[in-house]
Amino acid sequence: MTLALSGVRRNYSIGSAPPVDDAREVLQLARHHGFEIMTPALGNTEVGNAFRTTIA
Repeated sequence: MTLALSGVRRNYSIGSAPPVDDAREVLQLARHHGFEIMTPALGNTEVGNAFRTTIA
């Protein structure tokens, strides 16, 4: 949906190991259109903090 909203005509593979740069690009496009990542309530834990730092 994000790619269609952005008018992207490039093929983004969702195979076994998609490039991280492609995933980051799609995430940036999604955020531009108001999408957000929904995560389980990880709270103020080491895992939760690491996750939020990774996707920032």
